[in-house]
Amino acid sequence: MGPTRRTVLSACATVPLAGCLDALRSGQVAVRIDNRDDRRHAVDVEFLSDGDLVTEKRFEVAAGTERTDENVVAAGEYTVDVTLDGAASTSVAFTMQGCTDNTLFVVVDAAATVEASVLDEC
Repeated sequence: MGPTRRTVLSACATVPLAGCLDALRSGQVAVRIDNRDDRRHAVDVEFLSDGDLVTEKRFEVAAGTERTDENVVAAGEYTVDVTLDGAASTSVAFTMQGCTDNTLFVVVDAAATVEASVLDEC
């Protein structure tokens, strides 16, 4: 069992605040999809660890919109396979890049091609 909120807050009184905020984060990976095309698309995302499927998720993304789903998978190192409409696909090595939480960023461009990368926001 991890530290309780009370334990973390008590520790924050004696250590720098930045370190305490990291302890309150979820340690999760989000998926953000930016559909820049003028058509709706289905985006399938598979997180694999050492070749084994950890989780998979399908996203329906309306034309010209962005969608974010939080807490898709626990923080870690993955190979991520992204498939657009069951055809076009790409793979990316996903790392936390020193972050407690991080985001897989997927872009569907106007030509209906797909790219994926790690969105380092920490």
